[in-house]
Amino acid sequence: QPLRMAYADFDENGVLDIVEYHFDKLTKKMVPERGRSCTMNAMPTFGTEKESFESFEAFGKRSLEEVYGACLKEGTVLEANTLAHTLFLNRGSKFEPRRLPAESQFAPVFGINIADFDAQKHSGLALVADARVSLEELGQRLGDWRVPADYSEQVASWRQEWDTEVDRIYDLVDGRTILR
Repeated sequence: QPLRMAYADFDENGVLDIVEYHFDKLTKKMVPERGRSCTMNAMPTFGTEKESFESFEAFGKRSLEEVYGACLKEGTVLEANTLAHTLFLNRGSKFEPRRLPAESQFAPVFGINIADFDAQKHSGLALVADARVSLEELGQRLGDWRVPADYSEQVASWRQEWDTEVDRIYDLVDGRTILR
């Protein structure tokens, strides 16, 4: 079952609300992902109107509909079918997902980090920043600048060699797949 998120102004206070929920295998019901405290802090009006907020125990025994009523049906729902860290390889017309090993799940990824050894290639500079901000600013500063065509063709060749080598390494250990 996927993790779900509904969003809308559920408590009609002019602020967008987000409610995460999932299917609970034990109760066979949809239940809120967040607990009583988080829910009451985000939408205090629900805490004053609903008996399911009387105690942590009472809240924990309630289904999604018992906590929020029918208001969630008015929201937009998104689903996440995997929460695993995933590498997406650009294959031209599509992105190919590659699930990363369990060790990559131990910490979140917050930005782009390029090590110094990569920065030394072709007089490059190390980049350590928030992903969205850095890419937006980098795009603005580059403007319409492009690398020379012959270099672009060489990079395309290197990229193909890299992709071929990555594919080979994925299948390297005793004929077993390492990261697929």
